[in-house]
Amino acid sequence: TIKEALKDFAIQDTASITKIFMTDKSPSQVTLTREAAGQWTVNGKFAARPDAINTLLETICRIDVRAPVAKSAYNNVIKTLSTSGMKVEIYSKEKLIKTYYVGGSTQDNLGTFMMIENSNTPFVTYLPGFNGYLTTRYFTEENLWRDRTIFNYYPDEIANIYVEYPTKDKKYSYMIDAKTYTATSGDSKEKPIVDTTKVSTIVGLFKHINFEGFGDGVPLQVKDSILATNPIAIITVVDKKGTKDMIKAYLKMLNKKDSLIVDDDGKPRKYDIDRMFAVVNNGKDFVVIQHYVFDAIMVTFDYFKKEAPKKPRA
Repeated sequence: TIKEALKDFAIQDTASITKIFMTDKSPSQVTLTREAAGQWTVNGKFAARPDAINTLLETICRIDVRAPVAKSAYNNVIKTLSTSGMKVEIYSKEKLIKTYYVGGSTQDNLGTFMMIENSNTPFVTYLPGFNGYLTTRYFTEENLWRDRTIFNYYPDEIANIYVEYPTKDKKYSYMIDAKTYTATSGDSKEKPIVDTTKVSTIVGLFKHINFEGFGDGVPLQVKDSILATNPIAIITVVDKKGTKDMIKAYLKMLNKKDSLIVDDDGKPRKYDIDRMFAVVNNGKDFVVIQHYVFDAIMVTFDYFKKEAPKKPRA
């Protein structure tokens, strides 16, 4: 007996969606806009995370209704949606095509309370084949929507790579000429090395390099103290168009709660062995990066030196 329009949350043609606006009662809001070539932006300022956009579009496309909210829970759900629900507006070519409210989860965490605008009938919604609730797929924090890419180059797009270690001797730094596949030391006394295998390995690492997250939780005083020190590495990529991308990496001190972590000699570690801080996007963003990702790039010039052939045993 419920009108179909009141439970019609899904939009199957997500390719027609050009803008998604979300706002909560914080108040906080975010606008996601589809630009040319399928690129999405956050609040018209930053590139959006493709994975988060794809997850949201999948939800918008496949969302389904399990049942109307039970009468016993009706008043409570209506109150929650009106006081803390997330409002979602979906546009196609500047035309508003759908508006609904997203609430919390059901008691079993397998359903999500939602209601179409101008309706007084809330529903329990779900995603077929997915065990969980959908609230977390709708969020308004700008930084959580932002793309976390630092470097994203195919090898044939790169002209030069510079890796400098300001706290070490220049002989440890290196520069790669991707056109000749040679590596040069920061020390002019060292001869350039041609080891196409090792150079190719490093050049190939600059595809899909991301940071882990923003350093928003670091107190300003601590952040300023970190940035006042010399970075442990400065990594710069210059593409064949002359565009430069640079990152400065800094050691991340352990928190007091991690003071019991020790090294191989049993001494307390001073620095985090899993993560570092970094400055990216031309110094605009203070972020967290992983040693696992960057240690493969932060080699010394000696890495490129060919090993001397071993003498055969007599």
